[in-house]
Amino acid sequence: MSVGHVKVSAGTLGAIVFDKNDGTRYVLSNWHVLHGPDGELGDVVVQPGTHDDNRIAQNRLGILKRSHLGMAGDCAVATIEARGADQSILELDVMPEELGEPELGDKVVKSGRTTGVTHGVVRRIETLAQIDYGEGVGLQNIGCFEIEPDPANPPSNGEVSQGGDSGALWMFKTGNGWPGKVMAGLHFGGEGRFSSDEHVLACLPRSVFERLDISLQQPSIDEAVVVQGYDPAFLGTRIDTPRLTAAVKDDAVQLNDTDVIPYTHFSLALNGVRGFAFWVAWNIDGASLKKLTRKGIKFVKDPRLPDDAQALVDRYRDLALLASIHPALADAALLHSGVRRHPLATRPADSSTQCTRRTHERPAQASRRHQGRPSSTVRPL
Repeated sequence: MSVGHVKVSAGTLGAIVFDKNDGTRYVLSNWHVLHGPDGELGDVVVQPGTHDDNRIAQNRLGILKRSHLGMAGDCAVATIEARGADQSILELDVMPEELGEPELGDKVVKSGRTTGVTHGVVRRIETLAQIDYGEGVGLQNIGCFEIEPDPANPPSNGEVSQGGDSGALWMFKTGNGWPGKVMAGLHFGGEGRFSSDEHVLACLPRSVFERLDISLQQPSIDEAVVVQGYDPAFLGTRIDTPRLTAAVKDDAVQLNDTDVIPYTHFSLALNGVRGFAFWVAWNIDGASLKKLTRKGIKFVKDPRLPDDAQALVDRYRDLALLASIHPALADAALLHSGVRRHPLATRPADSSTQCTRRTHERPAQASRRHQGRPSSTVRPL
């Protein structure tokens, strides 16, 4: 099944997988299929890929969520927006349920976008392949294993894989020769262009799944930690979060390979040097607002993030006391402590981004704005 980043021709959608923590559905494929040398997290992913159908708006699948290119593999996942999903692998009619460990002589099978169903035999394990990913990326060492064509089921054209098959799952065969439910590897490459040694390369499944923090099974309600961050489609018209510029991106705290950190109905990007947010984006449903007391609620650090990247809890505790007297006192304390609005806040907002002033500057207007109707706000700080 064809899939790809909008700037990549097309690869194969390997599997439907789930976030290990909150159960979010993703599609799994390769870094060079969903990310590519010109991509970045948050970019649009389409299905089918642009080589097969160039109607990007109609074919939007979701956004690139996580990716990795290195020793753990060539791998990435993207979100699934407003679509159903069948976990069975096209043409194999099996749903992957377990991660396996390839051994020499294991028989495997895959279904790829270009060559369809082909059969192979594991011929080498614990391999380190050095591959040139082109300008801007260069040579990368990828941990993997090798598969050669199965002489008992040779490919019709002599090619066990071709361009466009990247991202397919290799599945172990059962004793009767049928495709099984245990994943052997994630296909990502093959022999060089002028080589006569027909074989393919596949990433080790456990390395890929651990690096991307994903699972083949959706976690139970008891296991899942559901964190619904800012929803860019909350109002029907999409309002995306800002993207950090190259000048400040290195200062951002990363969580699961992204600088967008989700919380309950809001998200933010955190400056790890200053300990404060670059921007905050939130959704408010005015019709369902409830007045809740804040008394006794203490400021705590986010255990998912490094301690030294977060502002001191004591500082926030003092600010809360000052703000209860008058909001201007809290602002004055921030300024006295040397905290300033980040230069990013002086940049013009993107045309798709709604920016507001601090709510305490005009409290009456801010209150009326949210009353009785939904609102999405993205604010650089």
